[in-house]
Amino acid sequence: MAMRIVAIVIVAGLGLFVWSTKHEAENPVVPPKVDQTAQYTDPNVEGVEPDGPPDFNVGVELRMQGEKGILDFTITEAHGWYAEFLYIDFWYVAIDENGEERQIGDPVTYMCHHFLPFGETLEEYTSLLDLEFKELDGWGTTENWRAMVSKHGKVLAPETAD
Repeated sequence: MAMRIVAIVIVAGLGLFVWSTKHEAENPVVPPKVDQTAQYTDPNVEGVEPDGPPDFNVGVELRMQGEKGILDFTITEAHGWYAEFLYIDFWYVAIDENGEERQIGDPVTYMCHHFLPFGETLEEYTSLLDLEFKELDGWGTTENWRAMVSKHGKVLAPETAD
């Protein structure tokens, strides 16, 4: 008799589990839709296409959080232009006693999560991963890191009053 009760409880529990799993699959909880493009572009930006190419400057600084290496980037454009969809290539260089630099490994590309507003500085950061820099024994210092804007989307110069 006790075996039948245990069997009925187990079957009922399995049935409840199957029903709740099916119910969740048919009625998933959908998070609210977020406009991801708002952070990469300024939908209200107004400007004109510049006559020449942009002149980006990328500063890079290494900071450590315990054993974790983090690169902080500061991006500016020499003319104060707006830019969106910025991609930064960054890489490690070994510096010998004569000051000669030798690149170690391949550059890694990082896509910025925000646009560069007119006349401002964009600040971004990324964590360094052993997988991306297998050749390194450590992260070195700020002096070992180089970075540049490798690709970008739309660039606009401010409209000028005539």
